[in-house]
Amino acid sequence: MIPFKPWLDVNIKKVPSDDHGRYILAETVIDNTKVVLVNVYAPNDPNQQVVFLRALSNNILGKCGNENLVLGGDFNCLIGTLDKRGGKPVDIRKASTIELKALIKTHNLLDTWCYKNPDSFGPTWANPSMKIRCRLDHLFVSNQLSN
Repeated sequence: MIPFKPWLDVNIKKVPSDDHGRYILAETVIDNTKVVLVNVYAPNDPNQQVVFLRALSNNILGKCGNENLVLGGDFNCLIGTLDKRGGKPVDIRKASTIELKALIKTHNLLDTWCYKNPDSFGPTWANPSMKIRCRLDHLFVSNQLSN
């Protein structure tokens, strides 16, 4: 579900999703500007993450072209060393991390958290003891939307 403020002039053109509940996409026109909104829930398994992220990048986002894109959700993967505290060290060469970074670069996206908080840790998940905390949820926007 993607809620909109009642005062926004929103025209939803198309809402494709997948059969596994991994993404929902809304092609919209908001106040006369075309914006593609995508919400994702990536798999936990690292091998499935790579397959999912590659398909998302090539098959789903690839069809959006240079549209204004807002991509957010639970990616279940880290981007860098600032995204984790506790537990085993972050391996930033992990295949899913490499794939997520490639998606960000390919679609010219901006990590909104890092843009606004370049040196801050902002965990979105923690284990019950709070000894391991990670930023697994991300919100990316097209660079042209950075303002």
